[in-house]
Amino acid sequence: MDDTLKRLMEICAEAGIESKSGIAHAFNVLPQHVNNWAKSGVPLHVMIKAQEVFSVNASWLVAGKGHKYLRDPVSIKNESRDITTEVIDMLSDFDVDDADLWLATVKANANKKRRTFKR
Repeated sequence: MDDTLKRLMEICAEAGIESKSGIAHAFNVLPQHVNNWAKSGVPLHVMIKAQEVFSVNASWLVAGKGHKYLRDPVSIKNESRDITTEVIDMLSDFDVDDADLWLATVKANANKKRRTFKR
């Protein structure tokens, strides 16, 4: 089996995608394509998508060199928690009386954009 496929399968397994059909679904290809990668290697466009989706280091995926992830998954989880906490804090300061005005503004802006794209 090609080393790039082994590494891609490792990343996918860590994300809970255990089967080749699951990998095929994740990358919007046929399962046969994943089987073909065992001999030919993972195509560049799939490696780029893996880098985007899983924050995997492309150098690691291609050659097995460097850190596996661009960022530590624990720091990503912590960052997500920080953002969630920030959003909750912002929402707790939100004045319910302003909600109707805010919603009307959002709808008006959406309608303006819709009219712009209908041309």
